[in-house]
Amino acid sequence: MIAQDINYATAAEVFWDGNSAADFDFVLMKFDLSALSGMAPISRALFRYTVSNEGDQAEMHEFRRGWNASTVTYNNSMPAPPWPFPAAVIDTLWGPTVNDLPGNVATHTVDVTPSINRWLTGTPNHGWVFVPYFGNGCGIRTAAWATVAQQPVVEFNSQTATVTGGCQSTMLRSSTPDTAMGQQTNLWWDGEQNDGTRDYVLVQFTDIIGNANYHVHTHEIITSAKLRYYVDLSASSNSVGNYAGVHEPLKPWNAATTTYNSFAGNRGLIANEDYSSVEVGIAYATVAGWNEVDVTSSFGAWQAGGANHGWILVPTGGNDGAALRSCNSPADRRVNLR
Repeated sequence: MIAQDINYATAAEVFWDGNSAADFDFVLMKFDLSALSGMAPISRALFRYTVSNEGDQAEMHEFRRGWNASTVTYNNSMPAPPWPFPAAVIDTLWGPTVNDLPGNVATHTVDVTPSINRWLTGTPNHGWVFVPYFGNGCGIRTAAWATVAQQPVVEFNSQTATVTGGCQSTMLRSSTPDTAMGQQTNLWWDGEQNDGTRDYVLVQFTDIIGNANYHVHTHEIITSAKLRYYVDLSASSNSVGNYAGVHEPLKPWNAATTTYNSFAGNRGLIANEDYSSVEVGIAYATVAGWNEVDVTSSFGAWQAGGANHGWILVPTGGNDGAALRSCNSPADRRVNLR
């Protein structure tokens, strides 16, 4: 509130704070739901966030005004002080309470199913506002925070689909063996580039097995799990190509830092040393648009306590490379699980 004209879109931590009638902070947060078009009603939607600076709880409300993360400030989104605002003004800003947001240092999960279903059935999605009603401010991690597991995320479940967060992806390219490719939005597998080198794709959903409400639980029976990926001709006219074998890596990796050399070294990737020789499935890329590969077999081992290192797409189908859209791609074509 003191910095009324500052935009905090790139901040790694944001605060709600009801310090005084003239010094108070709100948090605005919104998620792109375009990938869920046509999936209403969602049976369960959970918002997960991490408190980094302990303080009092806030109330979560659906915001009623449009805003843009790159330009929003206090002055162009909120009324002038003092706080609390008159009831008639509040009615123009936000709706009833969706949930309370605890402020102790931890990762918290709250149910936001009603909000998501309203937005998927026609109510404009302006996200939520986190409203302070007490004087001890609280800081939470944002999408700009480096640790993916502490970034805010919404987990969605419907009768036919699960859209998961915690996605990381990268490419291992032997022609640039010391370059991390985690920021790329189009990831290639290729049995042989013009210079004789190879490309592999790594994909992982880092937080899908566990005991929280948004997790796949160890006692649940998974009857079907599909890795869905988008082959996008608008990203490259060469995105269609030969298939890749889908295998499980045998070692941990990090999209921000893993390179071809750090994963395998100049000896190249070797089955049963770098990845399991057992083929989970085949990822085809002969047709543009959405494709999927059955990865159900991976979940049983992970539920039993096996390490989840995701999947590696190995170019076993030939030398005509193909590509999928990564975890960093727009939501309507981002790799996901169903």
